[in-house]
Amino acid sequence: MSAEPKIGQQAPDFVSTALDGKIHRLKHYKGKVVVLEWVNYDCPYVQRLYKNGEILKMQKKVVQNGGVWLSIISESPRKLGFFWRKRLARSLKKYGIKDSILLVDKKGVVGRSYRIPRSPHFLVIDPKGKVRYIGSFDNQAHLQEKPVGDPRQYIDEALFAIDNNRSVAKEKTVTYGCDI
Repeated sequence: MSAEPKIGQQAPDFVSTALDGKIHRLKHYKGKVVVLEWVNYDCPYVQRLYKNGEILKMQKKVVQNGGVWLSIISESPRKLGFFWRKRLARSLKKYGIKDSILLVDKKGVVGRSYRIPRSPHFLVIDPKGKVRYIGSFDNQAHLQEKPVGDPRQYIDEALFAIDNNRSVAKEKTVTYGCDI
């Protein structure tokens, strides 16, 4: 099954289970802005984004504005970050994650169907259910804690465009991080 998302088209529906055991379907969030974040808390690029607080600020902003932030862990026993509950619990506590719904993609089915290459990886979906952005969080593909050059937050730019009924200037970017 391939549900590769395309800019301007309906986001493919999926079903996944949250860490608390609740079942979530993407289509249940139609009418809201949804950010999908594929995450591996063992990836140093993810750690940089969480340590500097940028993702946490963006998660809070999305939720406060009535949107939904779904963080997805696509399991793979052969790759960095294989899902262990104790390690995950430590990461959630360490970074103070509370504004996202954490989904566990057992066996990586959703990640593969969406063709997610690495973590971190993001999609922004508008209230009509259409994909408006696919790619990286920002243009800072490095492990340094401070920005290099002229920083851009692609997620924030996409959210601003959606809120103002404009087209997203940069709809797709190349992701950086750890392979899924």
